[in-house]
Amino acid sequence: MNHVIDKDYFKYKTVDDVNYTEINIASREIITNKHKSTKTSDIENRIIQYIRENDIKVLSFDVFDTYLLRNSKPEAARYMELSNIILKRLKDSLPHQERLSTLDPADICLARIAGMQATYRTRPRVEGCGEGEIREVIAMQCRLIGLPAQAEDILLEAEIAYEAENLSENTLLARLARRFRKEGGKVILVSDMYLGADIIAEIIHRVVKRPVHQHLFSSADMVVSKRSGKIFPAIERILGHAPREFLHIGDSWTGDVERPRKAGWHAMHFPIPRTELNKRKAALAEFIREMDEKGINTRAWAKL
Repeated sequence: MNHVIDKDYFKYKTVDDVNYTEINIASREIITNKHKSTKTSDIENRIIQYIRENDIKVLSFDVFDTYLLRNSKPEAARYMELSNIILKRLKDSLPHQERLSTLDPADICLARIAGMQATYRTRPRVEGCGEGEIREVIAMQCRLIGLPAQAEDILLEAEIAYEAENLSENTLLARLARRFRKEGGKVILVSDMYLGADIIAEIIHRVVKRPVHQHLFSSADMVVSKRSGKIFPAIERILGHAPREFLHIGDSWTGDVERPRKAGWHAMHFPIPRTELNKRKAALAEFIREMDEKGINTRAWAKL
């Protein structure tokens, strides 16, 4: 089955005209209960057919915006919203910390950004790759704003809780994973993320009703990543499977399609719908405008 890109419509599809963009859209329709879709079962069956035809042994999913679906908040706005929550939790948990009376959410958010930049730059590189790690970020963040070490656990729990509250299960892919497991296959999750596998697993536990994945790999732990292409042979060695036995599904064209294919894996694109991207872009523009009004320039780090 040959795969082609229809660049005019930003659709990833097979020559038999399966539009895999529909996977994401249909899944969101089911979750929000706005209207029914009859397409998801057909898409699921076609992916299963592809799996059988190609003798796939390991089904691999990207985590964020694929196996777990985000809402329309851009990353920068999520960081600021989380910073508001963190400040409230700190004041509740550490009422005698005088430093908290002089902080506002922007201070906490900017300290996080500085911590992320520092950990990406200073962590030891592996095979030329660098990656951040949330515990190091939080430790740096607390030092920058003058908080005691016990604040780190508060920030980490706030991070986990916030992620879980702003994510939803991708019911289509969860169903596909369960079906594949029942047929004897392995299900794994692979994430390019500053959250380690243990933290991602806790988030999934709070979001997914019946998770069935057997392994979870994060670049925060391995440092090598999907975008570098170097995590794929590492996973092959750990699981003992040949590249051709893997099928990976994810939203990033580079990290979830080009790189695994170059490594010899099968890959399917799961793009974020344009309507969703447009909502995030509008929200990001509004966030930047609001920060400009406060005299805070966020353009260097504010992302979708």
